[in-house]
Amino acid sequence: MSKLNKTNQEGYVLVFTLLLLVVLTLLGVSAIDTSIFESNMAANDALYKRAFYQADGGTEMGMRLAYDNAICIQVNNDGFDDSGEGTRNIGNVKVYDLNFSLPEEEMSETPTSLEATDGVDYRDVAYYTEGLVGDDTTPHTNLLFKSEVKFTAGSGLQMVSGYDGLGASSIGGGSHMEFEIISRHLGARNSEALVTLGWRMSTHMLNSASSSDCNSVYVD
Repeated sequence: MSKLNKTNQEGYVLVFTLLLLVVLTLLGVSAIDTSIFESNMAANDALYKRAFYQADGGTEMGMRLAYDNAICIQVNNDGFDDSGEGTRNIGNVKVYDLNFSLPEEEMSETPTSLEATDGVDYRDVAYYTEGLVGDDTTPHTNLLFKSEVKFTAGSGLQMVSGYDGLGASSIGGGSHMEFEIISRHLGARNSEALVTLGWRMSTHMLNSASSSDCNSVYVD
């Protein structure tokens, strides 16, 4: 009788051990899945952060391009000279609209893609991370510029009285160009980011520019 009980107890230990192994195996598999999931999340987060910083950097580049383009329009009336090709390459930058700094009568709605659609480029400038040998399937940043001329607030009595045009134009105000620079970066694995920057430039700066200031840092 006691021998039979001993045999039953040994069988119980075996079953318990097997169940414990199954539980440990499931925990191990779960831990591996969690680790893989967290690694993928970290990789995706890094991609989208990189896309954001690329788009943000695009606005910084856009300010310099807008300044130089406005200077060229002011002194030469032809923006970035294209030598008859309609576009211009500046390093890794391709300019699709050679006079993109010209003021608009009304700031239009922003196309969400800033890409070419039906043969029309809604972007003014594109920066290709891997060089102009790449195409739109490689990581790149598209820029769209909107600009209009506005009066700058003056300091005279007319401004205090609410006469915006008179005070701005005649009492130490003048005018400025107000830009909206929209930068959209399309990165690896379908990552993308859109950053919009408001920027203004004094027309006094443009009026005091000379022809030597146009294209001085750009050599194709």
